[in-house]
Amino acid sequence: MDLQVGRTAVVATVPGAEDLLDHVPTLFGPAAGATVLPHVTVLYPWLAPSAVTAADLEGLRQLAAEVPAFEVVFERFRWFRGVLWLAPDPAEPFVRLTASAARRWPHTPPYGGAHAEITPHLTVMDLDGAGIDVDDEIALKDAVERLEPWLPVVHRVTELSVVLFEGDGAWTTIARSPLA
Repeated sequence: MDLQVGRTAVVATVPGAEDLLDHVPTLFGPAAGATVLPHVTVLYPWLAPSAVTAADLEGLRQLAAEVPAFEVVFERFRWFRGVLWLAPDPAEPFVRLTASAARRWPHTPPYGGAHAEITPHLTVMDLDGAGIDVDDEIALKDAVERLEPWLPVVHRVTELSVVLFEGDGAWTTIARSPLA
């Protein structure tokens, strides 16, 4: 995901993954660390901060209120080109939230419309920054084994957050919407 300073995102934060993410730079070097707070993206990019209206925030509250709070477990590593991530179990509530948000704000498709399929995930590591080629199965297996001591990550998702990316890994929460 190409993060843009000054853009908002709708996310489910996962504070329980902070310990895991904090160990990545120590184990694999500073460039390997995720530059985002631990989260599962529901909709990014969302709206420019100046474009977020009270009606948008109310729409987000209504959308969140349609999904019951749920427990999620992260214990399986996967990878995209350049990124190591954790798969949420269950993934379905995130898919449902993303689909609902995409219907509500069709002018802000998930990931800018770059991907046909929505794959809920929690980004753990920049593989390129760690010098790990996604085609190097031995290096990937080693990375996963080194990170497994911090698994599983278990979290109860109770709200969605609207966050603003400010650059250099800095995020500000500008609104929260509780799940049912």
